[in-house]
Amino acid sequence: MSAGSPVPPPYLPPPNWQNQPTGGYIPQPIFYPVPQSSSGWGFTRAIFTTLAVSIFGFSLTLNIYLLAVSGLWGASDSLGVVGEIVRSGTADVVALIPVEGIITGRSAEDLEKVLTQIRSNTHVRAVVLEIDSPGGEVTASDEMYQRLVAFKKQTQLPLIVSMKGLAASGGYYIACAGDYLLAQRTTTTGSIGVMWGSINVSRLMEKYGVEDTTVVSSGSKYKLAGSPTREFTPEMRQYIQKFVDEHLSLFKSVIVSGRNLTPETVDELANGQIFSGAEAIQLKLIDQIGLLDDAIALAEARAGISGAKVIRYRKQVPFWEALAQTAQSNQVEVQVGPARVKMDRDLLEQMLSPRPMYLLQKH
Repeated sequence: MSAGSPVPPPYLPPPNWQNQPTGGYIPQPIFYPVPQSSSGWGFTRAIFTTLAVSIFGFSLTLNIYLLAVSGLWGASDSLGVVGEIVRSGTADVVALIPVEGIITGRSAEDLEKVLTQIRSNTHVRAVVLEIDSPGGEVTASDEMYQRLVAFKKQTQLPLIVSMKGLAASGGYYIACAGDYLLAQRTTTTGSIGVMWGSINVSRLMEKYGVEDTTVVSSGSKYKLAGSPTREFTPEMRQYIQKFVDEHLSLFKSVIVSGRNLTPETVDELANGQIFSGAEAIQLKLIDQIGLLDDAIALAEARAGISGAKVIRYRKQVPFWEALAQTAQSNQVEVQVGPARVKMDRDLLEQMLSPRPMYLLQKH
């Protein structure tokens, strides 16, 4: 074929070529051109795919980096406690202990692990308790208070309390373990009282023909006191009222002891009312208006040191556990007659297992 001659088209075998005598004939392969897209969608899809993969890779890398950094903060043996350096300084240490969110049995366990870690650090010269909590369970609040009092007695370290946005009810209860209490001007504190969270649905059940057939032992008439599915009689109310008031008496005794106030003064304050930091200092529920920096400075002064390193200790939550908690919805669906109703998980738990709470109730 001479140069410049036209290129012949690809060879196409005749129809039914499979039935033709072979005679050494070998059909030539057919090459079809790659179809060209008539739009830019293929390019656009490639760009989106590349971006999605890049974002996922960046997110994964960032999470691994954060885990590595948290590991460098220094977990202590099997306690799972990490210490974040807030401020560099001398060999002396001021330890910060955050108490955040609703107080539960888990909060008390975590506090004990943090206190154990601090005890093992001979460089710690003072402790600042950072509180940002509406309170919570009666038993957990009292346990945390007792552990803090025992820690002070054992270590003889100054314990200063720094209240953030909220230090109410059980949050104030544990604050009374401190030697000196600081709050911000806008801190919400007080709420001295006890609540028994429960919603009675017995009439609703009666309306839809639902009957609670729970059987209790003979003579145990108080076994189901406060049950949301049983009629809340005056006798049951009086019984629970006595139980709740006992916990209030304990709360007031903690304030009398921790704040050096008279029982009569505390009686007037223990009406569930909340106070701002400015009001609380007038009522002698706190000692000073100030920020965290002021609390740290005071802790150093009481320990006779200056320029100390400040380390915040907290119980570390494993990454996958934290991820699961974040992904878990706080809304649950319950069947009420023919309808399904969405309810707050915490509210449902209070209905099914009522208990006394040192808690500033959310509305």
